[in-house]
Formats: sequence, C-alpha cells, structure tokens
Amino acid sequence: MLRDNHFANGRTLSVLLDGSLLALSAVTTVILFARLLYYSRYGLGIMVDGLYLNSIANPFAYAINSPPSLFGFVYHWPYQWADGDIAVLRMANVTLTMALSWILSYLMVGRLWRVSWPHAAVLSAGIASMALVAFHLWLLTPNYFILNIQSVLMVMIGLLLGDRPGRMRQVLGCILVGVGGWCCFMAKLTTAAAIALIVGLYVILRRKSPLLVVGSALVALSLLIVTAYLIDGGIAGLVGRMVNSAKIEVLLGSGHEVASMFRIDWLATSRSQLAIAAVAATALLLSTLMEPTQRLIRSLARTAVLILTIAIALLGIDPIGIDPSTVFLVAVFTCLGATLYRDGMVLRCQAPTSIALALTFLILPHLSALGSAVNYCWMLAVVAFLSPLAQTGRSAATLLPLTVLAQLLTRSRAI
Repeated sequence: MLRDNHFANGRTLSVLLDGSLLALSAVTTVILFARLLYYSRYGLGIMVDGLYLNSIANPFAYAINSPPSLFGFVYHWPYQWADGDIAVLRMANVTLTMALSWILSYLMVGRLWRVSWPHAAVLSAGIASMALVAFHLWLLTPNYFILNIQSVLMVMIGLLLGDRPGRMRQVLGCILVGVGGWCCFMAKLTTAAAIALIVGLYVILRRKSPLLVVGSALVALSLLIVTAYLIDGGIAGLVGRMVNSAKIEVLLGSGHEVASMFRIDWLATSRSQLAIAAVAATALLLSTLMEPTQRLIRSLARTAVLILTIAIALLGIDPIGIDPSTVFLVAVFTCLGATLYRDGMVLRCQAPTSIALALTFLILPHLSALGSAVNYCWMLAVVAFLSPLAQTGRSAATLLPLTVLAQLLTRSRAI
C-alpha cells in the first residue's frame, strides 16, 4: 500500500511539474510574440522600407520590378485594408507568419507524437515562435523575403493536410499547396522552382498518389494565368516584365545573374558557434532522454532556461549571439546523438512519414541559396526524427526540452 501511494504521489508530482512548465512555456511564447508586436510601431528604414511600401502601395505604376519580384501585387489589398497604416500592416504581417508557423508545428506534433491537443497547442506554439527569427533584420514591413517564408509554410501545411485521410482535408491540402506555390512565384521565381522539387520529393518518399501534385499544379497555374491577365494583360506581358526586370538587375550589377543564383556555399560558422551548438544539442539530448526518475532535475533545468529566456526578452539583451548556422548544427548534432540512444533505436524505429518529413525540413532552409525559408524548419526536422520516442502520457515531457530550446534560440536571434 505504501509503495502504491509513493507511486501515485510521484506520478501526481510529475503531472504538476509538467503542467507548470507548459504554462511557463506558454507565457514565454506570449512575451516573445507580444514584444515583437509592440515594437512593430517603431523604426523605419527610408531606403528599404520605402522600396517595400512603394511597391505595395501602387504596384501597377511600374513596368519593371527591382528586385524582380511581384510581391507588391500580393500585399496591395492588405495595404488598402490597413488604409496605409504601417504599424497595422507590420503587426498583421507578424501575426500571419506566427499563425502559419503555429499551424504547421501543431500538425507536425499532432501527427507524430501522442499528446493531447492542449499540450500540442502549447508545445507547437513554443516551437513556432522560432519563425519570428525571420524579422531579426527588422524586415517587419511586408516584403518578398517574408512572402517567401509564408509561401513555404503554406505549402508544407498543405502537404501535411493532403497526406491525411478524408476528402475535405485532401482538397484543402491541394489548394494550400497550389496557393503557396503561386505565392512563391510572386515572391521569388527561383524558390517556386525549388519548392516544386520539394513537393515532388515528398510525394515520392511517401509513395503517395501524384494527384496532390497534379491538383496543386492546376491551382497554381490557374492563379498564375489570372494574375498575368490582371497585371500585364496576358502571359506574354508577364514574361516580358520578368525578363526586363532581370536585365535591369544585371545592368545594376546587383549580383543576381543566373550564374550567381544557383550555387552551394560552405556553412559559415566558427569555433564558438560549434561549441554552442554542441553544448545545446548535448543538453537537449540529456533532457529528452533522461530517465523519468530524474524528472525533478530535468524540470528545474527547464524552468531555469525558461526564466532566463523571459528575462532576456524583457531586458532586450543578446548574451549568446546565435547564428543561423548554429541552429542547423544543433539540429544535426541532436539527430546524430539520438542515433546512439539504445543501440540506434531512434533510427531503427523510424516510420516512412517521419523520415520523409525530417529530410524535407532539413532541406527547406537551404533553399536560401535559391530564395529563402525559415530556419525553424530545422527544429521541425528534429521533431520528426525524435518521434520514435513518443510515449503515451510522456510525449509532452519529451518534447518540452525542444520547445524550451527553440524559445531560447528565438530570443537570441529576434529583437
């Protein structure tokens, strides 16, 4: 009887600790998001923001676009809706990016991990907060870079929905992939070509029917034809616009020549970033794989990191100085370290879905050579790769260290 009471008390304590940490994580996410919304009202770059705002306010006034992007036509209606209010436009831009990231993370967690929907909502919001890193250069005004990110998020949400049973989900997924692909074209043509290859690769890895690809391609093509007639009176006019815009970039010597578009650069990092990535990955693995009997130490460590993140966010300091390459290295080191757990159990128990998603999310941020994407996709790759660790009643505690680390990295890279 005493042993049963001890077990029950230990389980109750574990539930209380996990619940408290989830609540603290939710507070951290709200602070990170609210802080960015608050400061969206401040700061205006005359040259950069002026270019974006002029492109959005009246995109039809120009026969060519420099840079060669059609993002102004996409954001023209939101600009009119905001009545030219830059602060409202920025806050809507941040909110949309966070919402799309949250939906994608929620679908990932709900698909691969055994966790209740309230826990999944909190955990996925914490992971999704890393998408706010996209604004670390103060690119809050809607622009082609942010449209690129939002487009990639829509495509991945569509792929996850289209991969689930149910006719309505598959139709909605097909539409989202098509709309996301069209938005990619409007943001950066090179990213549109790259994301088409990613969609094809995912369908091949999942061994699914090509109907999703065909349907989404028809949606994207229909939107493209309508856009061409609305902007330039037809396909020939739109092609001429894009060709002339590319020629202007070459004449200006901006480095956007075809030979400079398609290249592979070495990963820019340093010894300090390697050390930070190794320490972060080690701490993440220890916190994730630690035995349940040591949950008190694990909970105290997570609490300390969350409190540190909140303090950094409120004080507005950056004591770590994380580079994007460090986030990639953390993801890689974590996946490599997890393969050593219990004689490679994580690697041996991988399902086709988790393998396809892990590979896709590892590749997506590297599209920056062809366009741009979000670094937080590397964290989603870790979510997919560690999914064999999912346990009934313990998935929330297992995912929580990744959420805490994502929030800390977010504050280190965002404002």
